Amino acid sequence: ELRRALLCGTPTEAAVLRLFDSAEQLRSWDTENHLALDRLDLPQDRSFVLLEQGLRRTGGYSVELARTAKVSKDGSLSLSAEWLAPGEDRMVAQMLTSLCVLAAVDPMPYKRVEVRDAAGELKAETIPER
Repeated sequence: ELRRALLCGTPTEAAVLRLFDSAEQLRSWDTENHLALDRLDLPQDRSFVLLEQGLRRTGGYSVELARTAKVSKDGSLSLSAEWLAPGEDRMVAQMLTSLCVLAAVDPMPYKRVEVRDAAGELKAETIPER
């Protein structure tokens, strides 16, 4: 994990997964500088995965990416993450959040990238354009 931000501008409640082949591609996407990339020395020999948790109307939500990923024989990258939500008995601040997490991955021509939760449920996926 390289960076996380509380407000990434995700307009829907659904999770969104994005793959960037280069630091330049990532920087050109983050025109509003949600990730404060100007203060981050991005590795030039990596690709980047951005997992957006989705729009939430209260605080207390988070996502924790696992440190390891798997690449299948067909060229799909599979990540896992723990999705955290505030307990029903917790007090939470009323605020809009759209948390996102940026991670570096090996540069490969992935056919598909997916994120699953601890139970194996598919939370988000992307099929890179080639």
